Amino acid sequence: MTHSDPNEFEPPRADVIEYAQAAHSDLDTQLTAFFEEFRRIDLIYGAYGRRCGLSFSAYPIFDYICQNDGTSQREICAYTLLPR
Repeated sequence: MTHSDPNEFEPPRADVIEYAQAAHSDLDTQLTAFFEEFRRIDLIYGAYGRRCGLSFSAYPIFDYICQNDGTSQREICAYTLLPR
């Protein structure tokens, strides 16, 4: 799927993975469906973070801190895959 604007996103479709599993049992098709849904979720988080005035990398950091009180910088970096 090609988008002219990378900031545009479609609403998540819960049926994508179910469709891939039912109609196509091969692993490649299932992985393609998974990563397509993952991309959509990533775009939603990015758009929400921008609306809150956060950079793309700041939102997952704050999200992780809220869910893991007392976390270390090392744990945050391991979770977000961002450098210190």
